[in-house]
Amino acid sequence: VAFRKADIRDFQPGDPFFDGVTHVFHFAGIGDIVPSIERPMEYMSANVQGTVHMLECARAANGGAGVKKFVYAASSSCYGLAKTPTREDHPIAPQYPYALSKYQGEQAAFHWHRVYRLPVNAIRIFNAYGTRSRTSGAYGAVFGVFLKQKLAGKPFTVVGDGTQTRDFIYATDVAEAFLAAGETEQVGEIWNLGAGNPQSVNRLIELLGGPVTHIPKRPGEPDCTWADIGKITRELGWKQKVSFEQGVGRILAAIDQHKLADNTLVIFTNDNGGEWLSRNAPLFNRKFSLFEGGIRVPAILRWPGHIPAGVVSTQVGITMDLTATAVAISRSEEHTSELQSQSTISYAVFCLKKK
Repeated sequence: VAFRKADIRDFQPGDPFFDGVTHVFHFAGIGDIVPSIERPMEYMSANVQGTVHMLECARAANGGAGVKKFVYAASSSCYGLAKTPTREDHPIAPQYPYALSKYQGEQAAFHWHRVYRLPVNAIRIFNAYGTRSRTSGAYGAVFGVFLKQKLAGKPFTVVGDGTQTRDFIYATDVAEAFLAAGETEQVGEIWNLGAGNPQSVNRLIELLGGPVTHIPKRPGEPDCTWADIGKITRELGWKQKVSFEQGVGRILAAIDQHKLADNTLVIFTNDNGGEWLSRNAPLFNRKFSLFEGGIRVPAILRWPGHIPAGVVSTQVGITMDLTATAVAISRSEEHTSELQSQSTISYAVFCLKKK
């Protein structure tokens, strides 16, 4: 798998990144409702024009033959204050620039389908969540906000009285739905994606556990989101596999992975083991976890240590023998024996934070 971090608006038709690509699953864009009110032009640019760039790259891929399928990650926010359970033919009524931008991205995708015969499908996601729910930003999806607050030991901020319900769907179930939408022979289709079983915010707090503080309800937010999933279950054979209780349990089990702030990166640089690291090049830039004081810390092994532009470095540790590091890497990498045989190497640990 090749990863490229870039602004989707910088991609142009014929970009070699699309060489040999058969399927495009377009999730890229800017999320969050409240910031979209403050920065509508940025949202329209990224979510609409960015989508157009992806559509053109998909159409020009493989010498102009195009891709086999373009699956657009649409948003259920396009329905606005909808009747529930909400079907795909419900009237569209976006309440915020974010919702409008995602819907116009969807319109662009189906326009490319009609005009250029690009094989397009779209899935309107309701309330997706998972162990990597984003915790950055002042606003965001309820799972990310609550996770950030729990990690900081702060009370959960509940909008209104917490009786509002959301149709939560776990990340792996989302992935399976998109795979099915990419593999099906059907094109030009829209499917709702949720669990079809809304859960209250109060129920989420009960499962997460912690104190609560209430804030006023925001206008334009629905009391209930509830996907009618009859179409996706009939046509794609998709079904939910991870229950709400199971999904929240997975998040609680993995919560130590989030002990560092989102903008923190731990890098291990070697003081005296460059020769050993050069012999073990497959370990370069491999993500792993260091267990220090019982806390799992996301980390990356790199030689030589490189401090990116725009960050300040704070040294938080000096000597750490490789035996301790080996325990962490062995959880995800198949290099345990090599590491344990080199227990004399010491590392400096740096904590890098964006300015």
